Amino acid sequence: MIRSLKLLLLLVISFSTSVYATDSVECKFTTYMSYANGKADYDDYYHINQYLKIIDSQTTDNTLSLDGSERAVNSKRWVKEDNYNLVYTGNLGEILSIQKDSKLGNFFNAHLISFGIKEGSITERKGICSVSD
Repeated sequence: MIRSLKLLLLLVISFSTSVYATDSVECKFTTYMSYANGKADYDDYYHINQYLKIIDSQTTDNTLSLDGSERAVNSKRWVKEDNYNLVYTGNLGEILSIQKDSKLGNFFNAHLISFGIKEGSITERKGICSVSD
């Protein structure tokens, strides 16, 4: 009985922290780095101009229709994993982390992590995002 209660409590806690994002998030990423097996592929970040807009847990059609060089993500659906720190996970595994303690006017610093096709490959984008309810 106690064991079942503990399991039920853990399930309730895990479901309560993962909620669908009802806010609007708009991001512009300006730097890019890729890593293979923990080592950076380049000496410095590449400069890019890539965009992402999420409304009600969905990547907008305008974002998805952008050319791959301008589109920051391929995920269509997002789950807000943490309300306090603004961490979102896309349905294809991308992780968007918005740093609420780094407000720059109406924007916040943000990181977008994507996992590559090759085993051990990761890409990191840095930029800014605005968030509204």
